[in-house]
Amino acid sequence: MEPSTSEFAVDYIGIISNENYSGLDDFGRTDFLRIYDKAKKSKTIKSVTNLDVNFRSFVLQVLHDKIVVVDRKSKTCAFEVSIPLIFSCGSLSEDGLVIFTFNIAPYQGNLNYRDLLVLALPDEKIAEKLSEELNSKFARFAEQQLQTASRFWAPSFLRSMFLGSL
Repeated sequence: MEPSTSEFAVDYIGIISNENYSGLDDFGRTDFLRIYDKAKKSKTIKSVTNLDVNFRSFVLQVLHDKIVVVDRKSKTCAFEVSIPLIFSCGSLSEDGLVIFTFNIAPYQGNLNYRDLLVLALPDEKIAEKLSEELNSKFARFAEQQLQTASRFWAPSFLRSMFLGSL
């Protein structure tokens, strides 16, 4: 395990793939619950209640550049996504179940379609801790990207400005 890895006990509810987010409020409870209920009914994701979640079956690893959901029993990856592809994330409580979602960046072919990773967390405090950890990773990743961009972009930009003025 990398030194910058955080782990959270989760239950992996599933992935809602290729969902049309056109016109939806990214942080809207009603919009999410409509998509969530539709996915449960179609068995795209498993249907769980706060009484039958199993927080011993999966672990969410927050690494410096990606998140990974690992099946504890088989030690296999159930889902993995790079930090730059996470469009947004958040949690809500529904019928005693704390649901945490990762809204994955739009598909290149159609910007209205995205995937949604859905996890269950043990409680709101864990959801807050996960949110804080993710905010830290997002900020650190953005800072690294800006530093990299400024190192490579500024000198060539300045050279072209200087050479262009001659």
